[in-house]
Amino acid sequence: MKVTLDRRFCTRWQAACESCFSHRLEQENFDAADCGLRVEDDGREVIEFSITDRDGSLKTLTVTPKNRAEAIDSWLLLWEQQAGPAAA
Repeated sequence: MKVTLDRRFCTRWQAACESCFSHRLEQENFDAADCGLRVEDDGREVIEFSITDRDGSLKTLTVTPKNRAEAIDSWLLLWEQQAGPAAA
């Protein structure tokens, strides 16, 4: 699945964003999210997120069955792990 999110369209603060993301990921339903722009279901278990953050930066997050629990805990921390030291 490929999901495009744009946080510039949402007024949630970071903790509320984390909660909303977790809830939507558990339901696998990003169509109704305030920041949701596009969802393409390609039938794969891996979900590739393209997230435009409030500062205009583009974040790419890959959620697999193996790291799904980490993404539910905090998409931002998982992204930081995936992006490496350059993200900090």
